[in-house]
Amino acid sequence: MNRDLVIREIQASETKTHLLQILDEVERGETVIITRHGRPIARLVPEAVHRQAEIDQAIAEIRELRRRAGRITIAELLTAPRSPSLLMSFVLDASAAVAWAFADEAHPVASAALALIGSEEGRVPSLWWFEVRNVLIVNERRGRLCETDTAQFLRNLARLPIIVDRTPKEVSVLALARRHGLTVCDASYLELAERSTARLATLDVTLAQAAQRDNISLIGAEAA
Repeated sequence: MNRDLVIREIQASETKTHLLQILDEVERGETVIITRHGRPIARLVPEAVHRQAEIDQAIAEIRELRRRAGRITIAELLTAPRSPSLLMSFVLDASAAVAWAFADEAHPVASAALALIGSEEGRVPSLWWFEVRNVLIVNERRGRLCETDTAQFLRNLARLPIIVDRTPKEVSVLALARRHGLTVCDASYLELAERSTARLATLDVTLAQAAQRDNISLIGAEAA
């Protein structure tokens, strides 16, 4: 979308009469400033522009948190225990998403995924919610994060265009787990990527190798 938006002003007294016309203009990409006695009192902004600004701010705050947080290795991200019971788009593994919370040597896959989430939609299986929070809690206990850091990171994460998929194909998930020797948790990411015809962002070497065997493109593979 063109960021050089048309901006015009309109008196508050005129909004009632011309409301539908104003909304049409905003829908076309214009920004309308409502004034009273010559003083701006409100601004109508196209939803796409507002949403993109919200995403950009969340990414900036996540990057700032990474600079302030303690260092963590990729191995520690991947070995945090997982519960066994539990636009253009790409599938976002929890290992890549949680890496955004830490100064983790700027892993190229995590960095590529963070850059991509500003313009594309991330898709995750429902267990992702639990996996992300589990790693954050584990690292609170290790002293790498405090409760405030965790809360801020989760708030920013919630503002990003990440869609939770709740309709896995059971037969496919189990078949992938058996064929590649994966956990059901990891196989759910692979199944979602195959079903969505989407690329996969993961720091898990075993999962990445399974994706490559199934001809699933990997985010950041060139730089990893």
